Order: sequence, then structure tokens, then C-alpha cells
Amino acid sequence: IYEYRKLAKPPAKKNNKASEARSKGLYEAAKIDSYSDSNTDSNTEGAVPGISLWTLLVALISFPFTLLFKIIRIFAFLSLFSGKKTEEFCVGDPVLVRYSQTEGRIIDINGSHFMVSMYDGGKVDSYQAYELERI
Repeated sequence: IYEYRKLAKPPAKKNNKASEARSKGLYEAAKIDSYSDSNTDSNTEGAVPGISLWTLLVALISFPFTLLFKIIRIFAFLSLFSGKKTEEFCVGDPVLVRYSQTEGRIIDINGSHFMVSMYDGGKVDSYQAYELERI
């Protein structure tokens, strides 16, 4: 019976030292983790959380262009309902030059430029469609 008690009795000092060493090791590990956390916190000091500067830069550059294209699209859509068509001119049409209020006749068309011979002195000039008005 004595031997049984001797074997059944746990060695208190060994277990205490082992648990003490285990808890001390965990404490040291926790201490090291908190030290590394404080180091990483100091590295991010002054940084804005959640948004990077590159994202902000791209947004600031692309937003005005996006807005501009939307405005252009709206005006293009509204011009469909304006009912005003651009005038089409042919060679020989009598026209009035808007800014000088002189009359003439179209003698040649070169792309978007119209060559106009004036009635008053035979002067020939090149004009665009918005500068001319049909008589």
C-alpha cells in the first residue's frame, strides 16, 4: 500500500516547475508578439488607413474626363431633338457671308471649305459652312 501511495502521489515540485516554465515561455512569446506589434504600428505612423495615394491620384485624373464625356454625350443626345439641320451647299448656290454681309456664289467645295466668288468685285475666299447662309 505504501508503494501505491508513493506512486500515486504526484511529484509536486516537478509539475510546478514545468507549468511555471510553460507559463513563462508563453509570457515571453506574448511579450515578443506585443513588441513586434508595436514595431509595425510605428512603421505605419502617418499613413492614411483605407485608401492609397495611387488610388486617389487615379480618381482625381480620371473623374474630370469621365464627367466631360458624360456632358458631351448629353449634348449629343439633346442635339437629336433640336430639329435644326446643318445646311448643305452645292456648287452654284448663292450665299451670304455672315460676318461681312456680302453676297456671292459657291464655285468649289474642298472638304469642309467652300470657295465663294463675291458678286461685288470677283474676290474669291474660302469659308466654312457656319460662316455661310443660303440666300
